[in-house]
Amino acid sequence: RIGPIDLAREVNLSNEEALSVLRIVPGHDHLNTLSGAKSATELLQAERERTAITTMCPELDRLLGGGVTEGEIIEFCGVPGIGKTQIGIQVAVSVHIPREYGGLGGHAIYIDTEGSLMAERVVDMAEAVVRQRGG
Repeated sequence: RIGPIDLAREVNLSNEEALSVLRIVPGHDHLNTLSGAKSATELLQAERERTAITTMCPELDRLLGGGVTEGEIIEFCGVPGIGKTQIGIQVAVSVHIPREYGGLGGHAIYIDTEGSLMAERVVDMAEAVVRQRGG
Protein backbone atom coordinates (compact mmCIF):
# COMPACT_ATOMS: atom_id res chain seq x y z
CA ARG A 1 0.00 0.00 0.00
CA ILE A 2 1.15 3.46 -0.80
CA GLY A 3 -0.22 6.60 0.78
CA PRO A 4 -0.75 9.96 -0.90
CA ILE A 5 2.37 11.52 0.60
CA ASP A 6 4.62 8.69 -0.62
CA LEU A 7 2.97 8.73 -4.06
CA ALA A 8 3.34 12.51 -4.30
CA ARG A 9 7.00 12.29 -3.43
CA GLU A 10 7.64 9.36 -5.80
CA VAL A 11 6.05 10.87 -8.93
CA ASN A 12 6.46 14.55 -8.16
CA LEU A 13 2.79 15.44 -7.56
CA SER A 14 1.18 17.62 -4.94
CA ASN A 15 -0.37 15.77 -1.99
CA GLU A 16 -3.84 16.74 -3.23
CA GLU A 17 -3.12 15.39 -6.73
CA ALA A 18 -1.79 12.14 -5.31
CA LEU A 19 -4.89 11.77 -3.13
CA SER A 20 -7.09 12.30 -6.20
CA VAL A 21 -5.20 9.57 -8.06
CA LEU A 22 -5.57 7.14 -5.16
CA ARG A 23 -9.31 7.80 -4.94
CA ILE A 24 -9.81 6.33 -8.40
CA VAL A 25 -7.61 3.26 -7.89
CA PRO A 26 -9.91 0.25 -7.40
CA GLY A 27 -9.52 -1.44 -4.00
CA HIS A 28 -7.30 1.27 -2.54
CA ASP A 29 -8.48 2.64 0.78
CA HIS A 30 -7.14 6.17 0.55
CA LEU A 31 -8.46 7.05 4.00
CA ASN A 32 -6.49 4.29 5.71
CA THR A 33 -3.01 5.21 4.60
CA LEU A 34 -1.34 4.17 7.86
CA SER A 35 -1.21 0.41 7.63
CA GLY A 36 -1.57 -1.14 11.05
CA ALA A 37 -2.80 2.11 12.62
CA LYS A 38 -5.23 1.59 15.50
CA SER A 39 -7.61 3.86 17.29
CA ALA A 40 -7.22 4.66 20.98
CA THR A 41 -10.27 2.50 21.69
CA GLU A 42 -8.67 -0.48 19.91
CA LEU A 43 -5.42 0.04 21.83
CA LEU A 44 -7.29 0.22 25.15
CA GLN A 45 -9.20 -2.98 24.35
CA ALA A 46 -5.95 -4.77 23.43
CA GLU A 47 -4.39 -3.58 26.70
CA ARG A 48 -7.32 -4.97 28.69
CA GLU A 49 -7.01 -8.35 26.96
CA ARG A 50 -3.30 -8.80 27.71
CA THR A 51 -2.46 -11.45 30.27
CA ALA A 52 -0.14 -11.04 33.23
CA ILE A 53 2.60 -13.62 33.71
CA THR A 54 3.12 -14.55 37.33
CA THR A 55 6.50 -14.17 38.98
CA MET A 56 5.28 -16.65 41.62
CA CYS A 57 5.92 -13.92 44.18
CA PRO A 58 2.52 -12.51 45.21
CA GLU A 59 3.91 -9.21 46.52
CA LEU A 60 5.94 -8.58 43.36
CA ASP A 61 2.97 -9.56 41.18
CA ARG A 62 0.85 -7.08 43.14
CA LEU A 63 3.42 -4.31 42.61
CA LEU A 64 3.48 -5.09 38.89
CA GLY A 65 -0.31 -4.95 38.62
CA GLY A 66 -0.80 -8.71 38.48
CA GLY A 67 2.55 -9.83 37.13
CA VAL A 68 4.69 -9.14 34.09
CA THR A 69 2.27 -8.16 31.34
CA GLU A 70 2.71 -10.01 28.06
CA GLY A 71 4.13 -7.84 25.32
CA GLU A 72 5.98 -5.55 27.72
CA ILE A 73 9.65 -5.30 28.49
CA ILE A 74 10.51 -4.90 32.14
CA GLU A 75 14.00 -4.39 33.48
CA PHE A 76 14.86 -5.75 36.89
CA CYS A 77 18.03 -4.20 38.25
CA GLY A 78 19.94 -4.20 41.49
CA VAL A 79 22.99 -5.47 43.25
CA PRO A 80 24.23 -9.02 42.65
CA GLY A 81 22.43 -11.79 44.48
CA ILE A 82 18.99 -10.23 44.95
CA GLY A 83 17.14 -12.52 42.50
CA LYS A 84 17.07 -10.76 39.13
CA THR A 85 18.06 -13.93 37.27
CA GLN A 86 15.64 -15.95 39.39
CA ILE A 87 12.74 -13.70 38.40
CA GLY A 88 13.70 -13.85 34.72
CA ILE A 89 13.83 -17.63 34.75
CA GLN A 90 10.59 -17.86 36.73
CA VAL A 91 8.74 -15.63 34.25
CA ALA A 92 10.10 -17.75 31.36
CA VAL A 93 8.85 -20.90 33.14
CA SER A 94 5.49 -19.29 34.01
CA VAL A 95 4.78 -18.46 30.37
CA HIS A 96 4.38 -22.18 29.76
CA ILE A 97 1.57 -22.61 32.33
CA PRO A 98 -1.46 -23.92 30.40
CA ARG A 99 -4.41 -21.56 29.98
CA GLU A 100 -6.68 -23.85 32.01
CA TYR A 101 -4.41 -23.16 35.01
CA GLY A 102 -4.40 -19.39 34.50
CA GLY A 103 -1.30 -19.16 32.34
CA LEU A 104 -0.58 -18.19 28.76
CA GLY A 105 0.09 -21.67 27.42
CA GLY A 106 2.87 -20.07 25.44
CA HIS A 107 6.55 -20.33 24.78
CA ALA A 108 9.54 -18.36 26.02
CA ILE A 109 13.19 -18.11 25.24
CA TYR A 110 15.61 -17.34 28.05
CA ILE A 111 18.96 -16.02 26.90
CA ASP A 112 21.73 -16.54 29.43
CA THR A 113 24.47 -14.03 28.66
CA GLU A 114 26.63 -15.03 31.62
CA GLY A 115 26.68 -18.81 31.21
CA SER A 116 25.33 -19.34 34.72
CA LEU A 117 22.01 -21.02 33.91
CA MET A 118 21.57 -24.31 35.71
CA ALA A 119 19.06 -26.59 33.95
CA GLU A 120 18.35 -28.43 37.18
CA ARG A 121 17.16 -25.18 38.77
CA VAL A 122 14.78 -24.54 35.86
CA VAL A 123 13.34 -28.05 36.28
CA ASP A 124 12.89 -27.41 40.03
CA MET A 125 11.07 -24.16 39.30
CA ALA A 126 8.81 -25.81 36.72
CA GLU A 127 7.96 -28.61 39.15
CA ALA A 128 7.12 -26.03 41.83
CA VAL A 129 4.75 -24.31 39.40
CA VAL A 130 3.03 -27.64 38.70
CA ARG A 131 2.65 -28.33 42.44
CA GLN A 132 1.36 -24.82 43.14
CA ARG A 133 -1.13 -24.90 40.26
CA GLY A 134 -2.46 -28.32 41.27
CA GLY A 135 -1.05 -30.35 38.40
